[in-house]
Amino acid sequence: MINYANNAVKFTHQGELRISIRVQEATESDVLLHFAFSDTGIGLTQEQMSRLFKSFEQADSSTTRQYGGSGLGLAISKSLAQGMGGEVGVDSVYGKGSTFWFTARLGLGSAEKLVTRPSVDLHGRRVLVVDDNEAAALVLSELLRELGFVVHSVHSGATALQALAQAKGQTQAFDFVMMDWQMPGMDGLETVRRIQEVHTDTAPFVLMVTAHRRQELLKGAQLLGIEHVLAKPISASLLVNTMMQLAGHAPSEMADLHRDPHSSTAEAALAPLAGARILLVEDNEINQMVACELLQGVGFLVDVADNGQIGVHQVRARHANAQPYDIVLMDMQMPVMDGVTAARLIRETYSADRLPIVAMTANAMQADKDRCMAAGMNGFVSKPINPDELWRSLLAWIKPRAGLGLAPPSSLAAPAPSQQLEPVLAALRSIKGLDANRGLGLSNHNAALYVAMLGKFVKSQEHAVEAIRQALTDADPGRAERLAHTLKGLSASMGAEPLRHSLSAIEQAVHEGQDTATITRLLEPAAAQLQALVADLRATPGVMGESAPVTEVALTAAQQRELQAVVQTLRQLLEQDDSEAQALWDSHARELHAVLRQAQQLEQAIQDFDFEQALSLMPAEA
Repeated sequence: MINYANNAVKFTHQGELRISIRVQEATESDVLLHFAFSDTGIGLTQEQMSRLFKSFEQADSSTTRQYGGSGLGLAISKSLAQGMGGEVGVDSVYGKGSTFWFTARLGLGSAEKLVTRPSVDLHGRRVLVVDDNEAAALVLSELLRELGFVVHSVHSGATALQALAQAKGQTQAFDFVMMDWQMPGMDGLETVRRIQEVHTDTAPFVLMVTAHRRQELLKGAQLLGIEHVLAKPISASLLVNTMMQLAGHAPSEMADLHRDPHSSTAEAALAPLAGARILLVEDNEINQMVACELLQGVGFLVDVADNGQIGVHQVRARHANAQPYDIVLMDMQMPVMDGVTAARLIRETYSADRLPIVAMTANAMQADKDRCMAAGMNGFVSKPINPDELWRSLLAWIKPRAGLGLAPPSSLAAPAPSQQLEPVLAALRSIKGLDANRGLGLSNHNAALYVAMLGKFVKSQEHAVEAIRQALTDADPGRAERLAHTLKGLSASMGAEPLRHSLSAIEQAVHEGQDTATITRLLEPAAAQLQALVADLRATPGVMGESAPVTEVALTAAQQRELQAVVQTLRQLLEQDDSEAQALWDSHARELHAVLRQAQQLEQAIQDFDFEQALSLMPAEA
């Protein structure tokens, strides 16, 4: 399936790819499934089709040069299909597209999960499907018909308005509208606005559907009062339950659909562990900022150690004070003392059962995991940090104890995505080599955090490639590898995949001890990528220097008391020249701007690590 799909995308410059699976034969114990991959690509002639599915054969001699590949994938696919009692084949029209297919005989599972059917109240309800892609509209329409709905489909916002007006005139109004977001001319949100203007008393229930950037759509949908945004492809059970909920027939288990759209099942399960003490051992400031934001945002108490040696000291100090950590999150590659060495030293005193240690690193090779396990670590979380993966690891290793679950996440409201940040995000999405949507997702959809992270990236990594070159000149491969590792990890966290790929090759080359000339050749494209990315980020208003405008915040009495404690802690961190002051400010910037007279100047001083100046700007102690 992967091979067929990759080929279809590779050879289709425009149009679409359809994947269909159907039962070709069935017995009591197994089925012969037919998989078809249809594209609108370059197509094949009869003579070309006869050459396929043979080892190292392509449609013609120019294909490898233009598209890459050897043709071996199709031969392997044929072997796999035949090994499962099936066959392979292709149907094509030159210049118009191809359909590659295979069959496979598969056994039936012992238990078949039934698709939830709508209650009788929903049978016969009328649904208008609006999608400019006819294939997508057909798939959704057929799914709805199988579930008992009466379906009509149109392919533009204008025709949707016409269909609604016509149905209303015939007293056959639609009960639901399934509205695609991105359509030419009038998009889904604009169409919904028009529907609400015209059908003020009889507006149908609207569900937005999209295959693109669901989180971006949520805000616009909520402004129109649309509570449900479904991502394509839509499962039958989710569709039925959502429509039942809209019509007031939601089963009890659907109540959790009202939760924060960014939250997850794993995140919700963390509540009994709120208040747990976590030590984050991480040398990179940006990684510290992201991890602290995630962990503090769900109610954990976080300390930060800049390297393994400090981490070992803090673990011992905490145990001596009878307030041991519940878990240690340990980076692998750090100066002074790396994470593997630190874990071994901690294990000399504290067992894996007594103090869990989870590795956090951009190195995801099995050899690295084996090193972590050999050092006595309990688990492994890959960078860039996927919040759900981190939550699952914490759920697996933090032991419940007295006092946990009693300290809920901060009652201070989390900074909402600011209207002022929308233009910044739009500009970031246009930067070549930066997948801003991916970076935003890895920042737990916290736009302010993501933008701040990009600004810190420019300041801290602008000259990283030159630093790697200097380390090689100084015959210090360990430092060169560590610098490449750091830049690779940060690039991944930002969504800068091309740069991450380049740094991964450099890190590997240094690790393998390849000659300096080879590594220097690898550094050239990386330097160009980094230079272009930094230039684009510097040119994006809102990323560098200036802080995003902060909306006014109305604080309750309880929030004001809590903020006083935050200010007191901030003062202590500044007095101790502790860089954690920056993370604390970032976590509460919105509220601090609301109560501190010189917040703008104070924030700039903290961001510049001018803690003496920051202290002078702090309000006098009460």
